[in-house]
Amino acid sequence: MRTIAAVIVAAHLAIVVVEATVVPRSEPVASAETSLARLNFLVGVAQLGMLRENGTRCGRELETLLKAVAAKEFWSLKVLDSFGVPPKSFSWGNNHWFGPQWQCNDLNRPYVVATSSEFLRTYAFDPFNVTSPFRMRLTMVYMRFSTPHFIDLRLPYEPFIHIGLCLPQSCSSAALRRYTDEYFLRGEFTMQRDFKLQMQSVAARVPSIGLDFLQQTGTLISIIVLTTLVVLMVLAEIVYRSKAKLKLQQMLHTKAPHNTVMIDGVHITNVPIESAYESTAVKSSTVEEILLCFRFTENWQRALKADRMNSNSNFVGAIAGVRTVICLWVSTFHVYYYSVFALSNAPMLFVAMGSFLNQPLLEAIFFVDVFFVISALLLVYNFLSSESRLKEVRQNDFVQNSKLFGKLLLQRYLRLTPMLITTMLLSDVFYDLTNTYSPFYLGVNSGYYCKQRWWHNVLYIQNFLDMKDICCSWTWYLACEMQFYLLITTLLFLYAKSERFAKAVFITLVCGFPVIGWLCNYYNGITFE
Repeated sequence: MRTIAAVIVAAHLAIVVVEATVVPRSEPVASAETSLARLNFLVGVAQLGMLRENGTRCGRELETLLKAVAAKEFWSLKVLDSFGVPPKSFSWGNNHWFGPQWQCNDLNRPYVVATSSEFLRTYAFDPFNVTSPFRMRLTMVYMRFSTPHFIDLRLPYEPFIHIGLCLPQSCSSAALRRYTDEYFLRGEFTMQRDFKLQMQSVAARVPSIGLDFLQQTGTLISIIVLTTLVVLMVLAEIVYRSKAKLKLQQMLHTKAPHNTVMIDGVHITNVPIESAYESTAVKSSTVEEILLCFRFTENWQRALKADRMNSNSNFVGAIAGVRTVICLWVSTFHVYYYSVFALSNAPMLFVAMGSFLNQPLLEAIFFVDVFFVISALLLVYNFLSSESRLKEVRQNDFVQNSKLFGKLLLQRYLRLTPMLITTMLLSDVFYDLTNTYSPFYLGVNSGYYCKQRWWHNVLYIQNFLDMKDICCSWTWYLACEMQFYLLITTLLFLYAKSERFAKAVFITLVCGFPVIGWLCNYYNGITFE
C-alpha cells in the first residue's frame, strides 16, 4: 500500500510538472496538494499545520516539507513512502497507521549503507544517506473510531486507530493532535469516506522514555519493593553467616569428646560431640527469624525439595500436578489473549485458533472450572483428613471457631495477596512503559489499568465489576477462588458440627445457584444465540 501511495505521489507530481509549462505554478501545485491530501493524511495534517502555525518555526518547516514534496525531493518522498497511508486489512483489525519509528529517525541521522563509487555514479545524490533540512520525529495520535465495516471481537482492549506522523520536531504533539482532529472532521480522506469512518482523538504523544515514567506511582512502588527485597536478602545472608560462625565458635571452645562434623558443606575435625547437638542452642530473636525468611538459598532449596511427608502424598501430589498443568495451560491462553493489542490482524489469530489442532488452547478458559473443582477437592480432602482439626472444630464454641475461621482466612489471604500485589505493580509498570516508550496505546479499559480500581483486587471483590473495569482483568479468578474458599470452609465447619445440617445446606446451594444464574440471564436478556 505504501509503495502504491509513493507511485501515486509521483504521478501527481508529474502532472504538476507538465502543467507548470502552460499555466502559473501556484495553482496546479495547490490542486495537486489538495488531491494528495485526500490520499495521504500526513500531507493533509501538514497543510493545516502550515496554515495555523503561520509565522512560527513549526509553520515554516511544514511549508518547507510541502514544497519538498511538490519538488519531488527524495527526503520528502521517503516520508510519504513510510507514513500517511493506511495499511492493508483495516476491516480485519489493522489499526496501526504508522511506519517504523526508525524510518523517521533515519531522516535525522541516516543509517549508513556502504556503497562503491561506481554504484553512486548512477545517482545524482546518495539515496541511502539523505537527511531532512530540520529534525523530524514521530508523533503518535490515537483516534477512537466507529464504522459499520469493521470486525470487532470484543477483545480485552479498546481498539484505537494509531496515527503515525513523521513531522518536524518543532511541532508540538498537542498542536498536531488538533490538526489531525480537524483534518478527519472534514471527512475528505478517501479511505474515511469508503469505510464511513467517524474519528476523534483521545491522546497524542511522542514515543520516548524519560523521567516521567520513573515518576509514575507503580514504577516508584516497584523500585521500592525490589530494593527492599534485595536489602532483606543481603541482610538475611549476613545474619545466617554470623549465626553459623557463632555456632562454630561455640563448638570449638566446648571441652568434650571430639568428632568430625560438617558445617555449610565444610568438614571440621576435633569438634566436641556434645557441641554438635547443642549448637542449636544459639537462639534467634524475632527480627532475625523474620530476616532469615528472606534467605534466597534456603528458599530456593525448599522450592525444589520433593520430600514425601505422608502416605497420602501420592494422591495429593497427582491432583496438585494436574492443577499445575491446567494453570500453565490457562496461562498460555492468556498470554495470547492479552497481547493481541500489538497485532495488525487480531481476528485472524482467532481464525487460526479455531482449527481442530488449536482447540485445546482456545478452549483453555473452560478448564478454569476444572481448576475450581480441583481446588475444592484438595481443600475438603486436607480438612477432613486432619483428625485433630475436626476434633478442634467440634469441641470449640462459636467464638472459638470464629477465631479459627479468621485464622484460616488470614493464612489464605497472606498466601495469595503478595503475588497479586506484585502482579498489579508489574501490570501498572507495563501499562506506563507501553504508553510511554512504544507507539502503541493502552486505554483505561485495556485490562492493565490499575491506577483507580486496584483496591477491589486487594479485597477480592473485582469479579463484581465489569470486565473492562477490572485491574488486571484476568484476576477475576482469584476473587472467585477466595469467595469459594469462604463458602467451602464455612460448609466444612458446619459439617464438623452437624453433618445432616451441612448436607442440607450443600444440596440447597447446588440447586439454588443454577436457578439464580438462570434468573440473572433471563432478566438481563442473555441467551445462547
